Amino acid sequence: MTDSATPAFQALYNRYRPQRFGELVGQSHVVRVLQNALAHNRLSHAYLFSGERGTGKTTAARLLAKAVNCREGVQPEPCAACDHCREIAAGIFVDLVEMDAASHSSVDDVRLLREQTQFAPAGGRYKVYIIDEIHQLSASAKDALLKTLEEPPARTLFVLATTEPHRVPLTIRSRCQHLTFRRIGTVELVDQLRSVAAAEGTAVDELALAVLARSAGGSLRDAISLLDQALAFAQDSVTLDDVNGMLGLTGQAAVLALVEAIASGDAAAGLGAIEQAMADGNSPGTLRAQVVDLLRDVLLLSAGASEAGHGKDDPEIEALARRISVGQAVQALEVFAEPDPPSREAGDPILDLELAFARALLRVHGDAVASAPPRETAPERPAPKPQAAPAPAAPQHTGELTLESIKARSADWIGLVREASRTLAPYAEQGEALALSGDVVTFGYRSQLLVDRMDQAQAQQLMAEALTRTFGTSLRVRNRLQRDTAPTRRASPRASASSDPVVRVAMKEYGAQPIDAELTEGA
Repeated sequence: MTDSATPAFQALYNRYRPQRFGELVGQSHVVRVLQNALAHNRLSHAYLFSGERGTGKTTAARLLAKAVNCREGVQPEPCAACDHCREIAAGIFVDLVEMDAASHSSVDDVRLLREQTQFAPAGGRYKVYIIDEIHQLSASAKDALLKTLEEPPARTLFVLATTEPHRVPLTIRSRCQHLTFRRIGTVELVDQLRSVAAAEGTAVDELALAVLARSAGGSLRDAISLLDQALAFAQDSVTLDDVNGMLGLTGQAAVLALVEAIASGDAAAGLGAIEQAMADGNSPGTLRAQVVDLLRDVLLLSAGASEAGHGKDDPEIEALARRISVGQAVQALEVFAEPDPPSREAGDPILDLELAFARALLRVHGDAVASAPPRETAPERPAPKPQAAPAPAAPQHTGELTLESIKARSADWIGLVREASRTLAPYAEQGEALALSGDVVTFGYRSQLLVDRMDQAQAQQLMAEALTRTFGTSLRVRNRLQRDTAPTRRASPRASASSDPVVRVAMKEYGAQPIDAELTEGA
């Protein structure tokens, strides 16, 4: 049985909807025009409010309805206390008609509205019509509305709202006073969210507020809705981790590590950050979007536009901005923010992210990244001799480190590869150590597919780290195609298929089975 004393649930964005022009967030230019018109009796008979969703178009229209019907008289700021103001706020004022053109788009709907305009206001000074999403009216309905706007009845005020003003016919726009609502800035959104959270008696971390504001995309309604969700998610207090978990975002530490790797040219650190983020269940697309946001903050701070950035109060982002020049930030942003071509839509999103990181490194640091040693580097030593002549063993290599010892301990370093990546291990097992020159181990593979797979940056890094950990000295990896030179006897189709290294990988990884030889005969 429902308790009648239990108050009806009301979403936060409705509970904290502005009731006066002074409470309208981020639209001071609109407020100034409307209040001046109210103060000097220069109201237009029709207004067109355009702007993105959640920026206050319908709220401003209701405030205008209050201002012209307030019991205290037509004035720049409604009292918000008289019965007319309270009825408008509750949506029960008889002289305020709201119509959603998305669901009432026919010419008959507009004709009915035209008939209603012939009646004088019942209790207020003005009969106010708010038509939302006006661009969704049918062509004939727009023509019918035009006739009403051309010959407006006395004491009637129209407010048309749209998110797509270009779809409103010029004939209608020319008969309205057009006011454009802008996206609400992040700083303003954060201030409003902080105020709402305080009114609700809940502590919210400042960084969590910034993430909520940024995720709202300039919409105050979306920002407050996200805060409402966060309060339900975290109950007593809201932290940055709570918000990241709720929105499915990667933790800030991983995003910072990735951008830090771009700044320092550390390929291993960046790829490791991506791998860890994916292992934690994060989305590569979301991580990429977060990198774009962080790089944008760094760009703004590097350029000196500290008031425009989100990271001006974050010491870690400020430290990054001091290390990354404007040019480097732009180069990295051009890579991460570029739209994916249609041909990449069905590709591997993790690989796309890794390639974007690699391209950003090359853009910022050039070819120096390609020849950079792994992170666990040995003390600096003289450059190796040109490869045209056989190079002697590097000074740090002991007598124990030989090509034979690398082959003999293959189970050890392959085991480490398997621990790091079960997907890569079957490919690594197909390699044969062919040569040891300085700190470079050359592996041969009997398929170009295997060479291409093992030449990927992440694969090279994992192989190098496994060898380094096994033998206690820094090693690098080189791969090449190895072709058999000795003649081989003709084998049965099943035997030759199962002995092919590519087929063995397919059988082991994906459960593939060779086609029966009898089925292939005569094909």
